[in-house]
Amino acid sequence: MVYADVKNGRDRWMNRPVFILAAVGSMIGLGNIWKFPYLTFKHGGAAFIFTYLAALIVVGIPMLILELTLGQKMQRGSVGALRGITPRLGGAGWAASFSGFITCVVYNILLGLSLYYLFNTGSLPWSQENYQRVDGCDTAITNRIPNTELFLYMNVTNVLGENDCERYDIESSISRFSSGLFVCVLITWILVFLMIIKGAKSIQFGVLVTATLPFLFLIILIFMYTSINSEVEGFGIQFYMGQEKFPYPPTPSGEITYQDASINRDSLIQDALLQVFFSVGVCYGVMFAYGSYNPTKKPVIMDSLIIAFLDFVFSILAGFITFSAIGALQKLGIKEYNQTNSVGLTFIAMPALAAHDDGKYQGHYIFFTLFMFVAGIDSAVSYAEAFVTNIVDQYKWNRQVAAAVVCVGGIILSAIFCTSFGWVLFDLVDHYISSYIVIGVGLMQAISVGWLFEKETTAAVSPGHAASLKWMGIIYWFFTITIAFYANFGFKDFKAAGLISIFITTCIALAVSKKVSRLPFRSWYHEIVLCGVDKVSMSITSISNEDGSRSWWMVPFEAYFGVCIKFVTPVALIWLLCENLEADLASPYAEQPELMQMYSSIIVFITIILIFGPMFVCDYPEIFDHDVNLEFMADNIYAMNLRKKSTTPIKQLTQKSNQVEQIEMNESSKPIQKPELANEEDQANVEE
Repeated sequence: MVYADVKNGRDRWMNRPVFILAAVGSMIGLGNIWKFPYLTFKHGGAAFIFTYLAALIVVGIPMLILELTLGQKMQRGSVGALRGITPRLGGAGWAASFSGFITCVVYNILLGLSLYYLFNTGSLPWSQENYQRVDGCDTAITNRIPNTELFLYMNVTNVLGENDCERYDIESSISRFSSGLFVCVLITWILVFLMIIKGAKSIQFGVLVTATLPFLFLIILIFMYTSINSEVEGFGIQFYMGQEKFPYPPTPSGEITYQDASINRDSLIQDALLQVFFSVGVCYGVMFAYGSYNPTKKPVIMDSLIIAFLDFVFSILAGFITFSAIGALQKLGIKEYNQTNSVGLTFIAMPALAAHDDGKYQGHYIFFTLFMFVAGIDSAVSYAEAFVTNIVDQYKWNRQVAAAVVCVGGIILSAIFCTSFGWVLFDLVDHYISSYIVIGVGLMQAISVGWLFEKETTAAVSPGHAASLKWMGIIYWFFTITIAFYANFGFKDFKAAGLISIFITTCIALAVSKKVSRLPFRSWYHEIVLCGVDKVSMSITSISNEDGSRSWWMVPFEAYFGVCIKFVTPVALIWLLCENLEADLASPYAEQPELMQMYSSIIVFITIILIFGPMFVCDYPEIFDHDVNLEFMADNIYAMNLRKKSTTPIKQLTQKSNQVEQIEMNESSKPIQKPELANEEDQANVEE
């Protein structure tokens, strides 16, 4: 397929399917395998699936479209794309890719664990026959800890003391280094470096394998583990979908309790939104970088839908693997069955099943660890690539040097996480990134596009435009922030009333805006309500038809995208920030001592500096290799037709604004030349 493009020497994906594979590979990872299934189980099956789907439609897909569009149109990573909107917003782009880099460091520890277990499953060192428990682990309390758990926390991560089974304490314990885990992490970083060394050119050849194999492995493993579940007549799938009550292990008094999804209802929306951000991969700078390797006129909407749909389906199907194993463990009476999430699921429960009956299911787990590694490596690659792309774009470094610096820095940081201290720290760092940094970055992106993009030029059109924008912003933001804060900190029993109040105050903001604008409804709706967001949405709808004509679905899509980015997403993210902050103030995450909380919060403070520092010093404009204004001209032409009732059809003007050289996706590019327009009226419209 041929797409219009600019020639700027930037790398290109070899074709559209390869780009989709790369984006899907970036999304699919360990969270799809263990986090999504656990949350589905936690909230009773269908309740979470439908809530997640709603969050995906309202927040995830619009943010995905936003990032891919800005990266593609501006031909920059997250820093350059956001600076293209407002120069002082470059810090938000750095914060996104920096959080992606730290996530890559944490992620590679987990991939290293997958490799470690892949290499050691053949000998089953955690099995009852092979594992030698130290005398210090034979106390009344520690004797209940299964071998698989001891192996993970004592022999692999060194969190438990090797002589006394005591958990690492920063104030009294000596941190030990896990050399075996570090070697596996080092192998992972080497693979990441080899895949990003040439940018899109090297990534695309890797994803042909690493983004396709997970789907093949997924189908095979579903068959393998559901067969085990059926063989022992387990209830794994019923537990997963909330059709059967999940029994927890008996207490010392013999009492058995059951999973009750109703007690988790308050966190349902919060869990769904956080999982959407992590699974879809927005706000880490990845989709800006991947989008920047597309031609500027390539369709975005359908690609985004395909990518999000494949990620969603993969997540649901992955649960059939993990919970089939849980069901089999429960039926077989193996006590590790209550490990239903994260490393407990994949490195305690699953190895316990592998060791059962003299290693009867040993081969299943070898295949499963390979599946985890292959599914996760593309995510690690994408996080690193997002950071490297920004370095190359902003400082013009040689790509190989930038990739080497990033990966060596990642290896050094990973060495810290391969210690007793680092393993405890790594969970806290992951919490702060997902609960605060990513949400903050998402909020900045929504503000930049919805409330800052073309604000000054729109306000300059007339006093009515300026007053309308001002009052809409004041009323919306004042009441949204105030209500979200007090609903979470002061009136926790009335959160639903708080959300309804925000909806009402938003309607008031729109009514006041319409009143003071003195504009016809269509002009007010397009130029004020959708100011900024229409510039993005119409830049992609205008290229959907080759003749530049408008189709019936474009207006509904532009309304959906605009309302979600400008009004819904900020409410969701501010609400999430308040919820997370209230929860952490009430009870520190993971009940770690203040010193550990302090070390992990350093990442948050660095990110705050990255976001707000450039706001004071980086006021110089981003220099592009092509005329970015031409890429975002469609809404200006549409507005001119509304205001001046131009006699020239919009599709004709759109065609003229898009007169750029047609090339194949894999060809090199050069700077674009501004097209010649047919008459003075057209010229005036475009310039305005």
